[in-house]
Amino acid sequence: MRRFSLAAWRYRELGFGVLALLLAVIGLLHVRYGNWRPGPGGGNWLVPMVAYWVLLAAGLSILLGRLRAAWQPDTERLHVPLVAVAGGLLWGVAFFLAVRHIGIAVSVTVLVGAAMLALSPRDALRPGLIAMVALAAGAVFWLLFTRVAPILVANPILF
Repeated sequence: MRRFSLAAWRYRELGFGVLALLLAVIGLLHVRYGNWRPGPGGGNWLVPMVAYWVLLAAGLSILLGRLRAAWQPDTERLHVPLVAVAGGLLWGVAFFLAVRHIGIAVSVTVLVGAAMLALSPRDALRPGLIAMVALAAGAVFWLLFTRVAPILVANPILF
């Protein structure tokens, strides 16, 4: 299995920060000047706008941390498996596809629960607690998107 060592990460981190900033700026400009239809609540531009601001903050924090004069890499213990990176990207794609077909509340409940099951250490696995947290996350998303800030989302099979 190929792994990114810290020495390799040291040089890629600056590029990731610049890429995050670039994507955030392009996204913010698209939301601002693109053809976004007005909708109820915050409109359908609210969620991408928040996501792009978070991406902008993440890119800035990566860049500032890397460019800081006192920045010294930690020990060689940090390794990011390529399989984990690919899995995270696939998980994100699966979430957006699931939202489109089964709805936001069900998607959040299922995918948060599955992620917690997959990432929990086997000796500390507590399925009851995972189920409660996943159901609470789904309920919060349902309330947020239907009651607090009704944003137009895809017309799914389930709520």
